[in-house]
Amino acid sequence: MHVSPPADGSNNPITVNGRSYSCTIGQALTVPDQDGFVMRANGWSKVPDTVAVGISQAAYNALPNPDPNTLYVITG
Repeated sequence: MHVSPPADGSNNPITVNGRSYSCTIGQALTVPDQDGFVMRANGWSKVPDTVAVGISQAAYNALPNPDPNTLYVITG
């Protein structure tokens, strides 16, 4: 699960199931689902699993392992 901290900075850092998490506001972390559910109950937001990225065809072709959770938008 991808989660982002509360905009007001509360509960950041947070410890869940013995693991500590800290994240810059506006960024996201990938955490185990069981931790993500607790984090969401404490003000963190779920971030969509798919991210869109603008990229040229040449740059896309040069990627050795495109991320399956990324939507590549070919530009130019």
